[in-house]
Amino acid sequence: MLDPVRVTLTAPAPTIEAGVVDGTPSLGNGSLPSPSPRQRHDSGGRRRDVQGLRAVAVIAVLGDHLFERPSGGYLGVDIFFVISGFLITGLLLREYSKTGRIDLPRFYKRRIKRTLPVAWVVLLFTLIAGSFVLSVYGFAQLWPAAVSAGAFWSNWQLIGVGADYLHATDAPSAVQHYWSLAVEEQFYLIWPALLLGALVLARRPRLRAVPVAVLTTIGVASLVWAAAETAAHPLSAYFSTLTRGWELLAGAGLAFAAPLLVRLPAVLRPWLAWCGFAMIIGGVVVATPDSPFPFPWALVPVLGTAVVIAAGAGGSDTQVWPLTNGLAQSIGAISYSIYLWHFPVAVFVQALHPAPGLLVHGVELLLVLLLSVLSYRLVEVPFRTGSWHRPRFPRPSRRSVIAVVGGIAASSLIVTALVETRSRPVAVSVSTAGYFDEQPTPAGATRGRLITEALRATSWPRLTPDDQQLGEGARVPEWTRDGCLNAFGPEATASRCVYGEPEARRTVIVYGDSVALSYVPGIRAALAGRGWRIKVLTSGQCPAVMVGVTQGDGSPYPQCDEYREWALQRMKRERPELVVMVSSYLSLDRLASGSRDLAAAAEWTSRTTSTVKRLEGVAHRLLVLDAPPIEASPQSCKTGLTTPQDCVTGVPENWKRAADAQHAGARLAGLPSASYPSTLPWFCSSEGVCPSFVADVVTLADGMHLTDAGSRQLAPLLREAVQRAVGDAA
Repeated sequence: MLDPVRVTLTAPAPTIEAGVVDGTPSLGNGSLPSPSPRQRHDSGGRRRDVQGLRAVAVIAVLGDHLFERPSGGYLGVDIFFVISGFLITGLLLREYSKTGRIDLPRFYKRRIKRTLPVAWVVLLFTLIAGSFVLSVYGFAQLWPAAVSAGAFWSNWQLIGVGADYLHATDAPSAVQHYWSLAVEEQFYLIWPALLLGALVLARRPRLRAVPVAVLTTIGVASLVWAAAETAAHPLSAYFSTLTRGWELLAGAGLAFAAPLLVRLPAVLRPWLAWCGFAMIIGGVVVATPDSPFPFPWALVPVLGTAVVIAAGAGGSDTQVWPLTNGLAQSIGAISYSIYLWHFPVAVFVQALHPAPGLLVHGVELLLVLLLSVLSYRLVEVPFRTGSWHRPRFPRPSRRSVIAVVGGIAASSLIVTALVETRSRPVAVSVSTAGYFDEQPTPAGATRGRLITEALRATSWPRLTPDDQQLGEGARVPEWTRDGCLNAFGPEATASRCVYGEPEARRTVIVYGDSVALSYVPGIRAALAGRGWRIKVLTSGQCPAVMVGVTQGDGSPYPQCDEYREWALQRMKRERPELVVMVSSYLSLDRLASGSRDLAAAAEWTSRTTSTVKRLEGVAHRLLVLDAPPIEASPQSCKTGLTTPQDCVTGVPENWKRAADAQHAGARLAGLPSASYPSTLPWFCSSEGVCPSFVADVVTLADGMHLTDAGSRQLAPLLREAVQRAVGDAA
């Protein structure tokens, strides 16, 4: 192992010259006064306005994640980014101003002591708690997420997972919030070295503007990239270091501008500070989860934070009492610990109390504060002020021992109370009127009886597939083994994904997305030995309804339109007896037009009508099936603390909206060759209550797609649906 190299670049004594003040680059030209010791100290982390801004940021994030209020609480992370860029860059500039060098190894040691110990302690406790609270699948998903979080790589891991819409129904990871820490640490792996190089070049008279030029160029490039990615890949834009770097550089720019900012008139400072604070609060209140982000909405908290910090330059009191009062200072001091603890607490409490009331929320908040104070006193401060090998713990006094023991005891009691008083989720369903026949078919009656029995279960039976197999491994083999979700390109995939009787005279084509593919085992079982050949034309995230959609990460998806046109031409050549058309109801939330709610349903209806009409000249008969409406799966809700009753769900509103729109569109087409039976009785009771398993067989592998066994269990129902569609004994 190579010994660490201490970066020691000798520099001449600090001087006042154009563009540089006491060795610190400025944004102006000509001679500027050297900052006073008080002003230099003011750039540090003890500024009351900065501490208050930390408090505002963490309260916004805490409120968003715990109470879903305010709607733009996620903007708190942007406040943290600006503060971090300002403080860290100011620290580096002051070091260079005093010594003529930046000791990079020492800088990274300080960062490690500041961030790693408490972050890893929270991860350890999260894994321990997760082993009790989460399902087998959920805990298996938590492990890689925790490893990425501990290595400060969460943002890229989330981009990889979040871009996969197959994980759309997964519960959020209890360590998902570590993505912002990852962005900061990745930024600081590069920025100090770039800054050092720019400062060294700035010693030459002709290159004095290099530091500012580097900061401006990288910052503008990051902002432009954020704008482009927000439009093309919103999920990547949200988590990427490349699209968030400009926010940290905005804070760095304030550190560069400090010698200029001290010249601001004293009478102007309070007004600026209040204006900046108003921008922050306005953004947090007005922004919504649907606001384009990070561009342009991140500009609001970034500019607001920058104005508040600028107003306090030179050691002046900003006089913004919401930031400078004692409570804000206390919350700001422990804001890092609050940020680390709040999300795992929120996730685990949500698992125990799916519909928490005011009392549970209050207890939840109290637990976060207790854990944060304990970790701040016992981990943050000792490691930050000491070393890895010798943390500087305060001398134990009777008062401090009582406080620590009391805090641990109170936290333990709260956790015990939350577990012991865990609540059962209430299955809230939309109206199911019109979806159930008064006289069900024989297969329908049998299915209804089995659903009723499953809803009465009070203990977990031995399920098929079992806990270890749920998730991706439980999806249908036509997908996982044969690659029928367009894994080999349209032509090659269509040629290999042919089932049933090769010489059969009648052909059925299953057309649509991954939800359509999950019906294939049931269709194969329904038609086995009945003279049918089954062909599969399915592509991921591409609904059968010919409507423009985006991909799971929000990026454009023109390949879907191209695939559907290809599939249409392929079906024209095949002239199948029957086309079975299925689309995921989640596609209704991914319309390329941006339509939502009723407008989205109207567009889905219109496009269903045009799709059915286009398929009229392709197939003799058309069978339109709805996606399964169930959202819960033992994959995510079966734990050592739950029963089958905890996994019962209602029919979601977006399923009904998509199903109603699809049925209306099929009816408007006016084609006698089109059949569109209601599939809701296949999965739920007439009261709109849906079990996670039927006859001990798990229905959904992942909250969206049928398991292989669950699909084959639908064979009698699918056989009846095909018989009705083709008008004979299929």
